Amino acid sequence: MKGLYKIRCAYCFAHFNPHEVLFKCVWEHRPAFIFDPRKDRSFGKKKDYFRAACPRDHIWSSLRVCPNCKKSLPRYAGRIARRSMVATVGIPGSGKTVFLISLIMYLMDRSGSTYPNLVPMFENDESFEAFKPLFQRMIVDRELPYATRLNPAVEPPPISIRLYGASSNDRKGENYPPNLVFFDSPGEVVVSFNNASLVRYLAHASSLILTLDANLLREVGDGASRSFIGNEDPSEVVEVMTRRIRDEMNLPAVEKLKKRLAVVFTKCDAWLYRNYPHLKPPVDSDGSLANGDERKNYLNRTNQICQKLLEGWQQSHFLSLVQKEFSAVRFFTCSALGQAPGPKLARPEPIGVAEPLLWALGVS
Repeated sequence: MKGLYKIRCAYCFAHFNPHEVLFKCVWEHRPAFIFDPRKDRSFGKKKDYFRAACPRDHIWSSLRVCPNCKKSLPRYAGRIARRSMVATVGIPGSGKTVFLISLIMYLMDRSGSTYPNLVPMFENDESFEAFKPLFQRMIVDRELPYATRLNPAVEPPPISIRLYGASSNDRKGENYPPNLVFFDSPGEVVVSFNNASLVRYLAHASSLILTLDANLLREVGDGASRSFIGNEDPSEVVEVMTRRIRDEMNLPAVEKLKKRLAVVFTKCDAWLYRNYPHLKPPVDSDGSLANGDERKNYLNRTNQICQKLLEGWQQSHFLSLVQKEFSAVRFFTCSALGQAPGPKLARPEPIGVAEPLLWALGVS
């Protein structure tokens, strides 16, 4: 279909053509009335595939849904190519939820005004509704979000954000804004990767952000404080994750995954930044990320120091594993809060949360 693009659902990651979408009636039926315009022959005369007449009441509707999971599709789906997606996954206890909220807030606070000129927009109402309780808890109530718990009856909806100002090139040389999709999955699901949606989410992403608790790695590496409990070992998590991704994509074990992996040390305000102050990212007077040679040198320095720290923390196997499995790997540090959490949080002043995203998008 000339001028139209295949659609990738942000919920189930099904891939389908624009003419295969289903429509939802504009009236508030309970349950919602979903119809297939191909069966009812209710497409518009020009077959634009973006509106159809409900066979019940003959009212035109532009509310499209995925033919597989019946979730709502954004209005631009099919009109704009969706070439890249950044996904996040975290070792249990690494603070992934706090990292995601701080990253979204960081992008919103600085949208379009400072480097990098990224303007985030929620892709649909469901994403905004999923973000609101997290925002309420952390920004309004000034308390840390509750740990994400496994509920077999309810799968957490993804928070899908389209980033304007950062473009990914397709093979024709055209530019399209990438998507940042967050699945705030419970630790039990992340460790086992037995959730089909989570595996498809990671498999179809062009880049991954993996969060690790720097303090836990240091304590385990010292040997005297503690050892990994349960499934906290990052090597085991990466091994299971890459195996599930290969199964989903039908890739042989010897082939590298053609994805960027940004490994992020979280909670660095507690120890790492005090002992390695030069690991803090350079910023300008207005709080935006410094650009040019200073920033480039910082990224290279951080990448090298983090790898040395991992070797000192007895994580050489993890280091070699990620470098063997992914086409490109870089290491980062961050503090999602910019402070040690107390009874009441001050407004978060995140440090370094944007750097992994920029590299994953190819901006750095």
